[in-house]
Amino acid sequence: MKKFEELEIIVRRIDTNKEARITLPNIDPIDELEIALMTDEENEDMGEYIIDEDELEIVEIEDTSGLFNKFSSSKNIGIDELNSIAEKLAEFDEDEERKILAINEALGLKLEELLDIDVNNYYLYEDATAEDYYYSRVEDGLYGEIPDNLMVCIDFEKFAKYERINENVYETEYGVLVS
Repeated sequence: MKKFEELEIIVRRIDTNKEARITLPNIDPIDELEIALMTDEENEDMGEYIIDEDELEIVEIEDTSGLFNKFSSSKNIGIDELNSIAEKLAEFDEDEERKILAINEALGLKLEELLDIDVNNYYLYEDATAEDYYYSRVEDGLYGEIPDNLMVCIDFEKFAKYERINENVYETEYGVLVS
């Protein structure tokens, strides 16, 4: 199940102040807006008037999932670009969306950069802390064989702080992100 479903935007035609609502992603949002925002006179002369994106302004962006608004609240974005972003967001499944949110929290990238990231290069250990992550790595023998009686002597909080300096491991509200 996808968390991101759609973006709804309200667009105003600057010269007439006429508004229309459109759902993104959309096959051709400008064509749909042209029809919705034509005046009665232009409607009679159908096909003779073409609205340029520069003649439109985005009044409001409604995001049913909150995913888009998590990254960007800017209305200074073109409709075609907004549609392209909505198409990319719609491609992510719920697990990929959580990774994107974790990557955003860890790295603080811009929306456009986030959408170009290959999420398969990241692993998200949900509901885990950095201490849990490193404990499982020690337990799995990635640091060599450590006897059980010595495992209790390891301060995994300090161990995690030390190891995170040298590795791309980030603790986020979504879990531990590893790249």
